[in-house]
Amino acid sequence: MHSSVDFNTIISRAEGFLYTLADAAVAVDSAASTTSSDTADAAQKNGGWFGFISDGMEFVLKVLKDGLSAVHVPYAYGFAIILLTIAVKVATLPLTKKQVIFFFSINFS
Repeated sequence: MHSSVDFNTIISRAEGFLYTLADAAVAVDSAASTTSSDTADAAQKNGGWFGFISDGMEFVLKVLKDGLSAVHVPYAYGFAIILLTIAVKVATLPLTKKQVIFFFSINFS
């Protein structure tokens, strides 16, 4: 029993299927973007339980980016992310220090 498989046909059909999926995704995305922007804004602003933390960090990130842009630092957004990361690490340093001290004080025997 000999069956031949035409890989070119399979590949062209798979490619057509992927293009169809991509077109459908673009159509759904553009239809969703033309719906009520109030609903989208409300959904985007809902930070959940830790929304106050993310809102604060977003504000600090924007301030850092604007400050770095004002002094003409290239890639200001990237450097703002790095500075925010360093600020968070410095702010949580006392907790990290206590955690490490407690870990090494545990007797594992």
